Amino acid sequence: MSFTAIQTHLWEIIEGATAGTGGRTTTYRTETIRATACDRRQTQTHIVSNDVSVFSLALSPLGLDSMLASNLLFLLATNHPIDIRFGASGTVLSNVRSLTGSFTFSALFVTTGSNATTVLTELVGGSGAVITASLPV
Repeated sequence: MSFTAIQTHLWEIIEGATAGTGGRTTTYRTETIRATACDRRQTQTHIVSNDVSVFSLALSPLGLDSMLASNLLFLLATNHPIDIRFGASGTVLSNVRSLTGSFTFSALFVTTGSNATTVLTELVGGSGAVITASLPV
């Protein structure tokens, strides 16, 4: 059975906000990425030891096949900052705590700091999935 998945990103800036008090919202943006006709979903929680370098996170079945990996939504969330790299020779993104989007990748490698880190990954898509995004305004 096919399904639809929607990622909603919210960017809000509140000027003059302090602990326990409100402020004035000066920027408010929403953006969505929608995947329709999905037939695959995978959620994994990885516990990665401290001081691990270039550890490969297994994302099968969705992350291994380039045809499937090109039609997916991706979510990564951690409890401590990590460095991540997509593919064997990709650019390193440093101090990542959260990452969402729709893009193609062949492998995911993480490097942890001095803390054991919980890494949540969720992939939604499939070979027939269609990705659409709202206009960024």
